[in-house]
Amino acid sequence: MIWLALLVSTFFVIVTATALKPAHRGPLSVLAFTVGWPGGELAGATLFAQSAWLAFMLWWGVPTGWIRTTWFVEVTFVVLGSLILMGSWWLARRTTHRSMKSSGPFPLNLDDVKPMNFTRWWRSLVILPFRSRDIHVVRNVKYGPDVRNRLDLMSTTRSGTHRPVLFYIHGGAWIYGDKREQARPMMFEFARRGYLVVAINYRLSPRHRWPAQIEDARLALAWVKRTIAAYGGDPDRIVVAGGSAGGHLAALLSLIGESDQWRPAGEIGQTDLSVRGCISLYGVLDMTADTDAWRGHERGLKVLLEQTVMGHSLAKHTEVFRLASPRERIAADAPPFLLLQGRSDTLVDYQVARSFAGRYRELLGDDAPLWHVELPLTQHAYDLSHSPRTTATVAAAVAFADWAVSTDRPEANESDVPPHLVAAYQSPPALLHVEHEDVRITATQLAERRGSFFVVTPCNPIGHSTSTSQNENLVHQFRTELDDRHWEWLPSEGADPSSDQWNEPGAAIFGITDEQARRLARRWRQYAYYEVTAHGAAVRSAIDGRVI
Repeated sequence: MIWLALLVSTFFVIVTATALKPAHRGPLSVLAFTVGWPGGELAGATLFAQSAWLAFMLWWGVPTGWIRTTWFVEVTFVVLGSLILMGSWWLARRTTHRSMKSSGPFPLNLDDVKPMNFTRWWRSLVILPFRSRDIHVVRNVKYGPDVRNRLDLMSTTRSGTHRPVLFYIHGGAWIYGDKREQARPMMFEFARRGYLVVAINYRLSPRHRWPAQIEDARLALAWVKRTIAAYGGDPDRIVVAGGSAGGHLAALLSLIGESDQWRPAGEIGQTDLSVRGCISLYGVLDMTADTDAWRGHERGLKVLLEQTVMGHSLAKHTEVFRLASPRERIAADAPPFLLLQGRSDTLVDYQVARSFAGRYRELLGDDAPLWHVELPLTQHAYDLSHSPRTTATVAAAVAFADWAVSTDRPEANESDVPPHLVAAYQSPPALLHVEHEDVRITATQLAERRGSFFVVTPCNPIGHSTSTSQNENLVHQFRTELDDRHWEWLPSEGADPSSDQWNEPGAAIFGITDEQARRLARRWRQYAYYEVTAHGAAVRSAIDGRVI
């Protein structure tokens, strides 16, 4: 019996040691994931099993000598290692809360999304996620001609319309996987919070080479845009998400937006394929096998892509790999991003997400709408099971998605400001007032006292006029964002005294740059914004910042 106990303990030692310090090079990285994932994500179960085995052996009787000593050393290592790994769950929670407050352009407070409906603490004891009875699933809805062109729709049994949509793409190295297997805690939580969740399957390699996968993702998104209103979803409020290879497809799908590349046949110019935001969980955000980004993992990625996924040589078809790489497709009109990445991930190095985030901020500026969370002692695919870490990252995803769908998205190709609005925006005839020390004064008077500032309004986004109640809601969200950014601002109001064409509340913002003001106006889908000095108020285009 002692030999069996020693064998079991040795197995637990290998699993625990791999979870604590996984190999990050060559074929061992894949083995490290296979062996280390249970040690990290099931540390509580490991601790319980080892403790139960210890109690049994103490009852059975443990012989003396070196075997006893070796066995006790192994048991002690496993117990202490499991406690460290379980402690990393709570450390990851703290890290997630801190990163969501500090890594983006303004804080997203995870306490604002409590209570969590599905990912409560006691579910961590169950480990594997299960669906509660009030979540209804419509399975295998056909969105295309192939047998893999199927999707599931998930929502609560309570009826509702115009609900935001979470569009989830599964991972599996583009060669395996299923829409029912992954990110279940996150999808269940979103469904319980009133989202309509869409999870898709897509054609897999090597039977179907690239770009079949992104073509199917765009085909499914086009179906959702056209059809989801009939199921109670809002086609204008979609957040796309995915893990690993699914994170790659989600990021690429969100970045190519209105591009005609890989657009489904018959959809050219017909369907808006833009989304409000992207949640990438340990996503493959670089497909060019960049050495700096992959830090030793690039050879395995290159072999997988060349031999199985793409069917092309990276050296001879560099452009194919570049166009498939989300990092290379970042542009000024990129949607907001949330990146969730484990520091111990042996399949997708954490530097890949760092490289993407750096490129994103380089192109969009320091106030770019990207939040980046790195989780300590966390492997690939950590979110398959329940844990306090998963609860925290799901809360981060909810906070990000709630923010992303609550504001109107920026448009990449707004037309110039119509001439009649150009005339109306000028000051005069426009009256621009700011509340200062409980008194309404003109903007130029305030500039004489406080120095120059910018005025931005969130009301009546481009393309449509909104009701008074809708504008009030936009103003509340807008001013909340300014507070979250820790920007100094005062309430403002712009009006055209010659007509009832517009009367818009907004904010006079101090201490920001013209670029920051322009990006803010674009994100809230405005034609223009004001730059106010003691000499007057200049109307600037939100497209390019020129004075109009």
